[in-house]
Amino acid sequence: MTPLDPRWIGAWWLGFLVVGALNLFFAVLMLGFPREMPGAREMREKAMEEGILAKQDNQIHGNL
Repeated sequence: MTPLDPRWIGAWWLGFLVVGALNLFFAVLMLGFPREMPGAREMREKAMEEGILAKQDNQIHGNL
């Protein structure tokens, strides 16, 4: 099928299908990563004790 073929006009939705499948594939791959790296919590708590990082604000929430 080429862009000169009249059937090509009816296949406009194929791009959406391919992009949707790729997005789903990469989303599943990203779900395999941990929420935070091992040891990051201890390093963050140590930095808060030393004053490098500000104390956590409990008013801000987000789990995206």
